[in-house]
Amino acid sequence: MPMPPLPNTMSHNPGVTNPTHSHHHQHHKPYPVQPGYPQAAGVRYSGYPTTHPGYPSYAPSYPYAGGAMYPHKGKKMKKSKMKKAMKYGLPAAGVGAGVGLGTYALASGFHHSSSSSSSSSSSGDDRRVLLWSVPEAMYGKGSPVVMETNHISNIFCLAFDSGNTKIFSGGNDDQVIIHDAITGNLVGKLPHRKPVYGLSINPQNDHVLATAGDDGKILLFDVRESPNSDALCLAKQKTGFHSVMFNPTNPRWLATANSEEGIALWDCRKPKELLIHYDANAGSISGISACFNSTGTRVLALRRRLPPVLYATQKESAVCQFYHPQYYNSCTMKTCCFAGDGDEYVLSGSDDFNLYMWKMPPDDTVEWGKSHLVLRGHRSIVNQVRYNKENNLVASSGVEKMVKVQDFFFVGAVVTR
Repeated sequence: MPMPPLPNTMSHNPGVTNPTHSHHHQHHKPYPVQPGYPQAAGVRYSGYPTTHPGYPSYAPSYPYAGGAMYPHKGKKMKKSKMKKAMKYGLPAAGVGAGVGLGTYALASGFHHSSSSSSSSSSSGDDRRVLLWSVPEAMYGKGSPVVMETNHISNIFCLAFDSGNTKIFSGGNDDQVIIHDAITGNLVGKLPHRKPVYGLSINPQNDHVLATAGDDGKILLFDVRESPNSDALCLAKQKTGFHSVMFNPTNPRWLATANSEEGIALWDCRKPKELLIHYDANAGSISGISACFNSTGTRVLALRRRLPPVLYATQKESAVCQFYHPQYYNSCTMKTCCFAGDGDEYVLSGSDDFNLYMWKMPPDDTVEWGKSHLVLRGHRSIVNQVRYNKENNLVASSGVEKMVKVQDFFFVGAVVTR
């Protein structure tokens, strides 16, 4: 099987054109030995396992099944800001939900709107939040609406409220900005002490949001209160939080990913008290991203230099992990998501410039999720991926100036166009 390109070699990174972005790529190290993790019997090359006896046949790879590219234009970031953005291995492009529309600055944030709306928002190194009409963008028509207020530095995360009337953006400038999605005007700002890496809106109350910060805190805000009011500190650790998400059916629970404390579940009724520390006996794990499925019964998580992992929400031990010999997650921060009408697939980007899809196991007795397919087409590391159930669209982006959007119907059926 051909090996993926070396992410730490500039000549193999056609999507990284600015030399300052080469810092995103670190030398690969082999996967650490973890209980139950399959160790390759063959030679390891740049940290990629090359063989694994007894593992199911690997998924085929396919080019992207059509889609669109949404462009971002922006000024070149100063080196000092980029260095700050790359702390903990964060890409200068950010940790938001990036996806594929053509851009002139790294696309770092992307989020599908709720319900049956056909809008999406994106952000990048140019510090702007853009609102796209997906049907128009898919056919190369129209242009995005630019939100009135820019961030001062990289944008890392985005979210719509349930009515698609507001867009929340957080980033490297230590604040969350609330935008009116209809007019583009500024609604308000929520100051933080350090960069905001993740945010989530309460699915039952659009006035309440949670943020994950570099200061090691998960904060709960009520936007109806004064911006100077103290937020509720739900969790506090010595190291930064990279991700937070409300449970979609039981919003008193929140899943988080911490840079050294791994993946955890919290109850907002019991601040600073861990409800569940997933895989607590596995030693120090660097958590990168965590998300719930649509029913809130499963947690999908990413950990640095480890395969994606699935947990039952109320159980500490993992249900299964998702393996592919060429999947690797070390150089940058990434997100993951469930996909399909019944959340029967999971998606995550990789350091080898590809987007990987696995099929959920039929029951909890299967230790390793079956690899479904590999989606190629990105020109650099894929950091962000989102699935919109209403429109059956998959969007992905990373260390390059575009967001790719494709029809999941064709992807799931393994049909290309």
